[in-house]
Amino acid sequence: MTTAESAAAREAAAEIDRLGVSAVLPAYNEEANLAKVVAAVRSAFERITANWEILAVNDGSRDRTGAIADELSRGDARVRALHHPVNRGYGAALRTGFAAASKGFIFYTDTDCQFDLGEFDRLLPLLPGADVVTGFRANRRDPINRRLSASLYKKMLSALFGLRVRDVDCAFKLYRSRLLKDLDLSSDSIFISGEALIKSAQRGAVIREVAVTHYPRREGTQTGNSPATLLRALREFVKMSPGMRRRGTARVRAGHGADGTDRTGS
Repeated sequence: MTTAESAAAREAAAEIDRLGVSAVLPAYNEEANLAKVVAAVRSAFERITANWEILAVNDGSRDRTGAIADELSRGDARVRALHHPVNRGYGAALRTGFAAASKGFIFYTDTDCQFDLGEFDRLLPLLPGADVVTGFRANRRDPINRRLSASLYKKMLSALFGLRVRDVDCAFKLYRSRLLKDLDLSSDSIFISGEALIKSAQRGAVIREVAVTHYPRREGTQTGNSPATLLRALREFVKMSPGMRRRGTARVRAGHGADGTDRTGS
C-alpha cells in the first residue's frame, strides 16, 4: 500500500469509527455457514472500530439458520436477528436489512463463505470521496454456466443503462447509508444489486472498485443460479427496466457524490 493509500485508509477508518458500519447478511438455509460469516465480519470490523452492528436476515430458512441467528444475537447485542416467516428472495432479505440498519455505512455480503471477510480493509483506501465501494471477483470460483450468465447480464446492463462496473453482483459492497436508504429499491430477487448500482450511478454517485478473493462454495446449496431464481430476476428486470431507463443513463460523475457535493481531491 502506498503512502497515499495508507493515508486514505486511515481517513476512511476514522469516518467509519465516527459514523459506524452495519453489515447486512442475507441467509437462506445457511446453517453450516452463518456463524462463520458473522465471526469473520465481527473480526474485520473490530480491527477498525467498535461502532458496528451485524444484521443477520433469515429469509424463511427451512433448516437451523433462524435458530443460529437468534443464538448469535443472544451472545452479542450488536448482532441482530431478523426473520422472514417465508422465503421472500435475496433482494427482499437485503431490503429488510437495509431498512433496519442504523449506522452511517452499510456493508453487505453473502453467507456462503465464498469471500475472505478479512479483505474488508481493501475497501478503505477507496472510500474517501466515494459513495459506493464494490469488490469484483478477481478469480471467480463459480460454475462455468454461472460465469457465462453473469457476463451476459453485465453486458446487458451496460447496453441498456450505461452501467460500467466489472462485477455487478459481487456481494462485497460498502454504501453510504444515506444513499442506499434513499434509492427506493423494490427488487425481491438477485436483481437488487444491479438496481442499486444503476440508481446510484443515475444520481451521479462516485462508485469505485477493488479486487477481492473468491472461493468455491464448500458447504450448503447454491441457489443464486437456479432456474426459478433466474426467472424471478428476469421478470423483475422486464417489469422495472422501463421506469429505470426513463431516469437516464447511469453515468458516474468523477469527483462528485450522490448528494452533489464536490469531492474532487478529497
